[in-house]
This record gives sequence, C-alpha cells and structure tokens, in this order.
Amino acid sequence: AELFLLGLLLLAMKTETGNETKIGIGNVTKRTQGAGIQQEQQPYPGPKERIWIAAVAAGIMLLTAGAMLVSWTGRDSLIIEGIQGRYFLPVLPMLLMLLRNNTVVLKRDISRGILFTFLCMDVFALLRIFTLACMRI
Repeated sequence: AELFLLGLLLLAMKTETGNETKIGIGNVTKRTQGAGIQQEQQPYPGPKERIWIAAVAAGIMLLTAGAMLVSWTGRDSLIIEGIQGRYFLPVLPMLLMLLRNNTVVLKRDISRGILFTFLCMDVFALLRIFTLACMRI
C-alpha cells in the first residue's frame, strides 16, 4: 500500500510541457527532452498491455489463493480458508486500469485531490489503530 501511495505522489508531481517531461520532488528532477525525438504516449492501455495487466493481476490473485491453500486450509476442506478481501486491495488499481477508456474523460486534473483523500484515509486508519492499541493497554 505504501508503494501505491508513493506512485500516486510521483504521478501528481509529473508535469509535461510540449515535448519535455519533468518528474521530480524538490531539486531532484529528470528531464526528457530529445533532439528531434518526439515522445508519443498513449493515454489508454492497448490490447497487449491489457492482456499483460490482466495476466499479472490474475497471477497475484492465484498466488495469494495458493498461499492460503497451503498455509491455512485443511486437507478435507472444500473451500480455501483464510482469504480476506484486503489481500486483493493492491491488485485493485491494476484491475481499474483495464476499465480505462475514452468513454469517460476528465477535463481537469484531480490527482492532488486523490492524493489528499488517500492521505486523510491513511491518517484516519493510523489514528484508529493507535486508539485500539491504547485501549488494550
């Protein structure tokens, strides 16, 4: 989850002007400006990328289910025990990328609002964990 939030943070700090792309925090900046090299970027994943995204997401889900099968499930059980929905939350952004198309298009950048929302949710979760831990003491 922390890497996901870091990726969102870096995404929010990306700026593009013409054929120059700046990605950076503070003074650490990577500039990509080609001498005659035009950068073309597809806004949506193509069919090959969608297949790879689906394959990676399915692989992660199968490995998670396999780990629960080996570690928590008894031999005579008909279902895999121990699987919780939270184990699949890191896969959710990949699955949402499969749905990305040009049917619904946002005209303005909302990445900073998304970052702030995730920051607030993380702070709330940390406060809840801290209060639960303090109540047990």
